[in-house]
Amino acid sequence: MALVDAQPPDSRAALARLVTHARYVILHDSEDGQYGYESVYPFYRYRRDYRRYRPWTTVVSNQADIDLCPWME
Repeated sequence: MALVDAQPPDSRAALARLVTHARYVILHDSEDGQYGYESVYPFYRYRRDYRRYRPWTTVVSNQADIDLCPWME
């Protein structure tokens, strides 16, 4: 599992490297486009946005269907 909450936005380009290294990647502050997450989403098979609280959080994975994870309720 990897938690991404870094500045500046350019440092978030490292997300593409996590594709094969982390079962879940948790992205903080995902509600706006200022961090460039949109360019990384296509690398992941599964995505779920957690919007109950602000700032939003997004979880992406290539190994597990996030919709089946009970901790994402």
